[in-house]
Amino acid sequence: MAMDGSEQDDCSLRNTLAVPDPLSLIGVPGKSDVTWSGIGEIPATVSQGWKLYVSATLANYIKTLKIVGPLLHGFGIPFKYLSSLSRVRDQNAGLFGFSQVGKCIVAYLYDESKVSMVLPELRSSLEMVGHEGPFVPRLPAAWSGASVFYRYGSYRGKSLEIAGATLKDDRRDPLTAINLIEVNPFAPVDDIIANGEKGRATHGNRSILAKFPVVSAICRSGKGGVFRGIDIQDPARGDVIVKIGLRLGSALPDGRDGAYFVGREWRMYGVMRDSGLSDVLATPIAFSMEDDANVLVLEAIQGVDLAAHRAISVDDPSHLLAAIRLMRRVHRAGYALGDAKAANFIVRGVDLAIVDLESSSSLRGPRRALPSSFIVSGPPDMGLEGRDILHFLISVASPTGGGVEGLGASQSRHIRLPRFVDEVVPCDAWAREALRLLRLAMHAFEKGPSLREFDRLFV
Repeated sequence: MAMDGSEQDDCSLRNTLAVPDPLSLIGVPGKSDVTWSGIGEIPATVSQGWKLYVSATLANYIKTLKIVGPLLHGFGIPFKYLSSLSRVRDQNAGLFGFSQVGKCIVAYLYDESKVSMVLPELRSSLEMVGHEGPFVPRLPAAWSGASVFYRYGSYRGKSLEIAGATLKDDRRDPLTAINLIEVNPFAPVDDIIANGEKGRATHGNRSILAKFPVVSAICRSGKGGVFRGIDIQDPARGDVIVKIGLRLGSALPDGRDGAYFVGREWRMYGVMRDSGLSDVLATPIAFSMEDDANVLVLEAIQGVDLAAHRAISVDDPSHLLAAIRLMRRVHRAGYALGDAKAANFIVRGVDLAIVDLESSSSLRGPRRALPSSFIVSGPPDMGLEGRDILHFLISVASPTGGGVEGLGASQSRHIRLPRFVDEVVPCDAWAREALRLLRLAMHAFEKGPSLREFDRLFV
């Protein structure tokens, strides 16, 4: 008998209501017992920290898990989840204690910097499906009306060390611990939502530009711009890069404006650096949500971008393969660049670094259209990784259109393969090498969506 009283095949029912194990959920092995399944590990040196709880009902638990699980894993956040629907039912009914109601998915945010990164993505994903769940008793919501809650608690044992004192980890009075913590990373998120994101600069009420004043422009657009600035707090007055995304400036049809993309880029720098890419990315220094714009301050990487390097090394395109190998490293870490082009790679001696992550994305999350310099059509879908490679090689083969009709320099240009390869006019050794590599890449992609054959040839 099915849960709604109708008769249903037992095997079919089990398949429909089975809670996925870690391997089925995100493609990596985890740990499971009769109560919980777990993914990721809390460092042995960390005994306490912030916890995030996502509640769910019997009806939406599996759907919620399939949204939240990959998202948390993409940010490198350890979490556990109830391993059966019977446990969800009993826990929400209070059979395991009133304080356990609604604690269906538990994330361990021991790295506080990830709170401001994961919450906007979590909110967007859950609100898109109209997520609901029971309230977790006595805990504050992560945002107004959310079925997502948080507290500060012990990861091991039943006590906490806060403000020089040892306290009981009291689930009946969780606000005591929260109120003793000097900085609550969830509070700014509550304030931002309540106040429409106004005046919530990470450096107080003064504009962040007072501490990182702009001295010259690198590029500007209707969305905002990229500028050179200085850090006046640094005795050496060190250089920084300042990215300004205007709120309500030029926007995509769905309303995403410059402020959205600068905020997104800030989060992507964080998660990609945490995934082992810190040596090839700029260091984010500060981020601010202000009345008219979001502002991101980055380390100024010493070097020139690959497009500028091309002008002074016109007969030596050896950096092209280095850029492809770097892209494949980014892919193996779980990310795509989205708008891969020569100007987004910085030459540092014999090494390369990557800048401009506003179009980057996780390979594990849902695919959503992000800005790119042009659209590529023609080849079979080879995934975001293959798109990165084609986009990069096309940008080098014809940086200004190369004389081919319909290949202007605007963002709306549409590149059709294989026509592009046959008709583009190479202007130098870099373009000739890019076309050679592009032909090889297309041949490798014809064998299927796997990039194994591509890596054999290039990496």
